[in-house]
Amino acid sequence: MVIQHNAISPEAQPLAAHYAGIRFHRALLALLVIAGVTILLGLYVYQASVRYQVQLDIRRTEQEYAREQRLLTMKLQQYAEAQSMEEIVQRARAAGYRPPTTAQIRYVKIDNGTLVSQDGATPLVAAKR
Repeated sequence: MVIQHNAISPEAQPLAAHYAGIRFHRALLALLVIAGVTILLGLYVYQASVRYQVQLDIRRTEQEYAREQRLLTMKLQQYAEAQSMEEIVQRARAAGYRPPTTAQIRYVKIDNGTLVSQDGATPLVAAKR
């Protein structure tokens, strides 16, 4: 006949239950600490990645701004070259314009509110003041 005995004596059962509770609480505390550290590290990594992404966006925007500034400088240079007197004269000559001859120039003088041609013969327009 086999007699089965309980390994824990009846007097030691409350003490063993107490130690088992302490072990359970320690395990639970360890799990909570691990979970808390994991959450904190996750938040840190998230914040660091957001900060890095914002820095990349700022750099990208600065590069785009510098590129636009270079393009603007080139366009302003082209505009200044197109507005230079030499360029305007060259384009006018290419279009067929020439300086006027002396026969084409008519000078007008104002005498007592009346416009008269240079030869002084007849008034061209009477100014009303």
